[in-house]
Amino acid sequence: MALKGIKVVEFAGLAPGPFAGLILADNGATVVRIDKPFSSSSPDILCRNKRSLAINPKTRSGLDVLKKLIASSDVLIDPFRPGVMERLGLGPDVFLDTNGKVGLNKKLIYARIAGFPRTGSHKNMAESGHDINYLALSGILSMLPGSHDRPTFPLNLLADFAGGGLICALGIILALFERNSSGCGQVVDVDMVSGARYVSSFPLIHTLNPSTGTFARDRGDNLLDGGAPFYNIYPCKDGACMSVGCLEPQFFKTFIEHFVKALPNDFKQQYRWNPDPFIQFDRDAWPKLKNFLELGFKTKTRDEWATVFMNTDACAIPILTPKESSKVEEFGQQSVPLPHPRILSKKQNTTTMVIDSDTIELPPGQHTEEILEELGLTNSEYQRLVQDDFLFNGNGHEIVKALFSLSTRLQLQPQPPSLIMALKGKKVIEFAGLAPAPFAGLVLSDNGASVIRVNRPSASTLDVLCRGKRSIAINSKIPSGRELLKRLVASSDVLIDPFRPGVMERLGLGPDVFLGDSGMNRRLVYARIVGFPRTGPYKDMAGHDLNYLALSGVLSMLPGSVDKPSFPLNLLADFAGGGMYLATKILLALLERNESNQGQVVDVDMVTGTRYVSTSPLIHRLNPSTGRFAAERGANLLDGGAPFYDVYLCRDGGLMTLACIEPHFFKIFIEKFLEALPEHFVLSDEWREFPAAVAHADRKSWPKLKQFLMSGFSLRTRNDWADIFFATDACCVPVLTPEEAAQKSTSSSREAGSCLLNPGQHTKEVLTAELGLTENEYEDLLDEGVISQCSGD
Repeated sequence: MALKGIKVVEFAGLAPGPFAGLILADNGATVVRIDKPFSSSSPDILCRNKRSLAINPKTRSGLDVLKKLIASSDVLIDPFRPGVMERLGLGPDVFLDTNGKVGLNKKLIYARIAGFPRTGSHKNMAESGHDINYLALSGILSMLPGSHDRPTFPLNLLADFAGGGLICALGIILALFERNSSGCGQVVDVDMVSGARYVSSFPLIHTLNPSTGTFARDRGDNLLDGGAPFYNIYPCKDGACMSVGCLEPQFFKTFIEHFVKALPNDFKQQYRWNPDPFIQFDRDAWPKLKNFLELGFKTKTRDEWATVFMNTDACAIPILTPKESSKVEEFGQQSVPLPHPRILSKKQNTTTMVIDSDTIELPPGQHTEEILEELGLTNSEYQRLVQDDFLFNGNGHEIVKALFSLSTRLQLQPQPPSLIMALKGKKVIEFAGLAPAPFAGLVLSDNGASVIRVNRPSASTLDVLCRGKRSIAINSKIPSGRELLKRLVASSDVLIDPFRPGVMERLGLGPDVFLGDSGMNRRLVYARIVGFPRTGPYKDMAGHDLNYLALSGVLSMLPGSVDKPSFPLNLLADFAGGGMYLATKILLALLERNESNQGQVVDVDMVTGTRYVSTSPLIHRLNPSTGRFAAERGANLLDGGAPFYDVYLCRDGGLMTLACIEPHFFKIFIEKFLEALPEHFVLSDEWREFPAAVAHADRKSWPKLKQFLMSGFSLRTRNDWADIFFATDACCVPVLTPEEAAQKSTSSSREAGSCLLNPGQHTKEVLTAELGLTENEYEDLLDEGVISQCSGD
């Protein structure tokens, strides 16, 4: 447990902050959540292994207790609007040494999460927004698959959890790592617009560089957004679905052969077409191929097709429900949220409970007495605080005094400018692979590590996630090439292995060669990433992001059409549950190495990683009494069911996002919206009697409210509506294209730099500088074909 002994104070907030705290708690940190005393129950189900202290920071005594608690802690997580903690007397300047002033805790990591960037035009709207708004400004929402006129959003996973909580946790771990060298804490600033952009680096770079061809076409006509028939979702005979992700020609060949062979004879006779595997990238054939697959899949049930493709490299995987996925034992216990036997079926008065470490409920103030005893408060001091209503002990004691408003919005930024380059001096060997491993290497490179990518000689690759990296091209299949690689790895801190299980072992480069008492580098962090779990029936099968999503149980929950969900490109499994999760685990291993002086194997699979990033919706779905995901897909609060959390088409074809979940934000929105509508529309026979202002809380009115909003938004252009709602708390934000978002981005320096790295571009530089090879030795290896070198042009 890399964070054992680390003390975290997490102020209660919405999803991103609690998820960041959960990651820290799951890795050994002691996390204390600060709740409002008057809270009778908490909507936070991300509370595993946390304790709760309910205290009023607006009182002098409550403030003093919090200062004392934070002064003895390692991390503080602030989920509030900019300025809230400062007004409470708990800002960074109180604890950190600044401008020659000595703070109460100079080693504190002060992590702040906001929705919109803290600089720029939306800085004062940091609280009045939600995941879908941040995605809109990031430029990524406009790229996601959906209908012809608007994209579909992936619940609140990309900005809240991937671009928010996960990146915040990563920033905290980096700051802890850097603190080991400097002895000082720092402020970690993150926002979810920047975070979502960072997690989405791969599609954004491709879109902004259309010559790569990956995202050069309109939405829905590209390789990874539903345009390709071999990367898509297909409903089956029983209404369940199969995912198909056979991007590589060899996998497509396997898929089409098994598919055609399994079709009923009457279907074959009726359709009279046997697709040739060589038509895969013939775009003119895609419509016919997609229709063929759609009709063919409906001849069998999902489970029948799953059996057809089991133990093959067809990249065709059944889409499981969360309940089905929770029963798959090989996913790993930590990643699998289960139905909780004690989840409350309705709100009740809080009572004292003994709660297991895997609980999904944490009553506010449950651990107040315990935590204050640890701070050294006497029993008489504690009783006085309770009697004076300064804190809450979790036993149903109602507080009369008003608490500060906990209307928060959490978010973050990949690696903010204020964060010191924590990995400077660390050397990483990244074997060239598909997107997740290069993204993990990019995260390490962006934070100061020296990353060397190992390519095959003369290999052609289009890796755009190469900022700050160097490339060496070595033939690992010949002995002299392997010896060079061993020498490189023996002097490195991290190795990233992106291959199928067993490949590195067959090359003589497995963990046993380097780790252990007799290994070449006992301090090495050996990081391995695969798609499916390393145990279980899928361990030897090929797949892609869409397949891993299918098996995780998450894909079945995502919004889409009546018969099938939509998928968010390859962002959730490849980048959030894959590359970003792997980078976080690598950092934790490096942090643990500071204490143990030992390296270790870090294993990540993208099914388990996706489930972990999606912990919140999975827990809610498996515990329907929470009400968050109790209805069918498309009828819940965050999956397009609520008219006030959706995407709306405007007169010019542009789009607006609406996310006014809270009643006070909806009130602001509907007042502005009604003011901006033409009088003839509001007074028309259709809408004259419609009580739009009070439809928010009435589920029966939601269908008509959605129609009202659709009709209203269509009367003005996107920019008209953006101007109307700008600088308000209406949670109504325009959907920007990647090009528009790039112009507005506050993290342009992070996204700048070369997006292409030629294989072998730095071969000579690496071998001479890192291994000390002479010119003659280098030339001999070049002549023997062990290595290759190319220019950077």
